[in-house]
Amino acid sequence: MRRFLLTLLLLTMTLPAAGCWDKTELNELAITSATGLDFKDGRWLVSFQVVIPQSISNQSGSSSGAQAPVMVFSTEGESIRGAVQRSSFEMPRALFFAHNRILIIGEEAARRGFSQMIDIYLRNPDSRETVSVYVTQGTAREVLEHLIPLEKIPGAAIGNLIKNEELNGSNFQETRLYQMAMKMTGEAAAVVVPEIFISGDNRQADSLDSLKRTVAGSKLKLNRVGIFKKDKFIGWMKRTDAYGLSWITDSVKKTTFFFGCAKGDEHYQASLLINDSKTRRTPHIKKGKLSVDVKVRAKGTLMENNCITDPSRLEGLRELEETAAEEIKKRIMEAFRTGQQMKVDVFGFASLFHKEFPEQWRGLKDQWEEQLAAMTLVPAVEVEIDRLGMSTKPFKKLLQTGNEGSQPTRQETTTEGR
Repeated sequence: MRRFLLTLLLLTMTLPAAGCWDKTELNELAITSATGLDFKDGRWLVSFQVVIPQSISNQSGSSSGAQAPVMVFSTEGESIRGAVQRSSFEMPRALFFAHNRILIIGEEAARRGFSQMIDIYLRNPDSRETVSVYVTQGTAREVLEHLIPLEKIPGAAIGNLIKNEELNGSNFQETRLYQMAMKMTGEAAAVVVPEIFISGDNRQADSLDSLKRTVAGSKLKLNRVGIFKKDKFIGWMKRTDAYGLSWITDSVKKTTFFFGCAKGDEHYQASLLINDSKTRRTPHIKKGKLSVDVKVRAKGTLMENNCITDPSRLEGLRELEETAAEEIKKRIMEAFRTGQQMKVDVFGFASLFHKEFPEQWRGLKDQWEEQLAAMTLVPAVEVEIDRLGMSTKPFKKLLQTGNEGSQPTRQETTTEGR
C-alpha cells in the first residue's frame, strides 16, 4: 500500500512538468502578409512584407509620428531557401508564413523559372500553397513597398483586388500556387497569371504621407496576364485577350460587357451586365484535323443604350442581342489566335482531347504545339437580354423624335414574339 501511494505521488508530481516544450509566443513571430521574388545579378532576392502589430491596432487615426502598418525587407542568396534563411541576420523575430496571402514574381525571376519556389511551398508545412500568385514587369519589392488606401495591410488589399475583379469583371482570374503546380504538370503545361503593376509616380508611395492626399500619385493596378509554359514566363497577353480567354474557359461569373450599335462597330455605346453565363466545349477529330466547338450562352441586363435601336420592340431587342453575341465571338477568336501565335495551350484543350480521345491522344501529345497551331475553333454565342432596366426606349431616340410616347415593358416585348 505504501509503495502504491508513493508511486501515485510521483505520478502526480510529474503532471505539472507536462506542457508545450516547443511553444512560440506571438511576440516572437514576424507575421508575413506578402512575399516577393526577384532575380538580380545571378542571385535570388526574396522580399518580405511584415505586419507591424502595434501600428495595425492603433485606431486613433494617423498623426505626424504614426508608423507604417508594414515594413519590407529583402534577403538574397544563391537559392531561394538560402535567401529565406538569411532573414535571421537582420530580423529579430522568426518569419511566420501562415498568414501569407500573396506571392509576387518579378519578370526576370519569372523568365528564369521558379520551380524552386513551388517546391518550397509544397514541401514545407509552414507555407500555404493557397497563396495568390502575381507577376510584375518591374521588381516584386517595389510592389510590396506600395501602400494602398482603404486597407491597412497592402498584401490583404492586393488579395481583395483580384477577388473583386474576378467576381465583378471577369477579365482576370485568381491563380493560386497549387493551381499553377497542377496546370504546369498537366497535359497543356501552361498557366496564366495576372499582372500587377505600379501606375503613376512611385517616389512617395511607400510613405504614410502619400495616404494624406485626396489624389494618389500612384496606384497598384491589374493590367495583363503573364503566360507561363511549365515554370518559365514566355510573354504577355493583353487584357482584351484575357477577357476572351475567360469566355472560352467558362470563367465569366459577372461582368459588364460593352458593344457597338452594329456588328463590327468598335465605337462602344451600349453595355450589358452579364449575370449568368455558361460555356460548353466539345472537341472533334475529323480526318486527322482537330477542332473545338465553343458554345456560350449568356443572360444579362441592359445597363446603357446610346444607340438608336429601340429594345422595347422585338426586332430592336434581337438586333442588340445579335450585336453583343458577335462582339463576344470576336473576343473569343482574338484570344484563341493569340494563344496559337504564342504556341501555348492556355485554354486547357489538351485535357479535353485526352479525356475524349484517349487512344488518339498518345499520338497527339508529342506534337501538341503543331496540333494547336492547326486547330480550328468554332464559336457559337447566344445572348439574351432579360431586363431593360427602368427605361425601355433609348433616350437618344426620344431626343430625335421629340415625343416620349408610351414605353412598353419587357413583358410586353417578350409576349410579342417570344
